[in-house]
Amino acid sequence: DTAITGPKAPNLAISKITREHEYNPDNGVVTYEILIRNNGDGYANDARITDVLSSVVSENGKKLSGWTIVSEVSGVGTTAGTVSSNTDINTKIDIAPKGYVKYIVSATIEDGAQGKIVNTAEVLDVQSGNHYTASASISENVSHTLFIRKSSDSIYYAPGKPLTYYI
Repeated sequence: DTAITGPKAPNLAISKITREHEYNPDNGVVTYEILIRNNGDGYANDARITDVLSSVVSENGKKLSGWTIVSEVSGVGTTAGTVSSNTDINTKIDIAPKGYVKYIVSATIEDGAQGKIVNTAEVLDVQSGNHYTASASISENVSHTLFIRKSSDSIYYAPGKPLTYYI
């Protein structure tokens, strides 16, 4: 009798969120969290993660002006590949069964940005050929506070006399 067995397969999943709900149009900051999990029983070897941060733009064309990337891994043999600040993420990773790779991207948005900003990350499982994507979006904080102050040139009103208001 003979038995043939193959390696167990990985099962990759990717998610992407923003830690903030809104950004400030002037001096805005957004923090993305990208999480790639291996829910399978086999190792994910040489999976390719890409996130083209240099192409992220707001609805009025403002870009990310700079960013830092920090990685975290879980699982024996899990690697986060090579990433560096102010460059796109485009690297090979290995993920142990039930392990993960996480990237925290803290980015500054060019002043004057308006509208929604959408960013997508992708992971390719080279063992199965499957592509997985995840997107996160953030909108500008449009709730501006406006104060109006009204005063007069006199604290008393006398009938028939002029009264001047200042706004």
